[in-house]
Amino acid sequence: TAGSVLAAVLPTAFPWASSLPDDHLRAFAKELREAVVAESPERVERVLEDWQAVAEVRAGTRTT
Repeated sequence: TAGSVLAAVLPTAFPWASSLPDDHLRAFAKELREAVVAESPERVERVLEDWQAVAEVRAGTRTT
């Protein structure tokens, strides 16, 4: 599906996403796709910022 393809390429587009497990990548892909389809730059920015924070916490490069 398109969602699984998007999830597979997210770590290439956003290297910080490489610390996310598959289920998180699928959730990130779903939220990003919904934001893009909604044509909301603010929502896209929020999704990217939120998931980058999650990835950085998982990688140990950011604290909560």
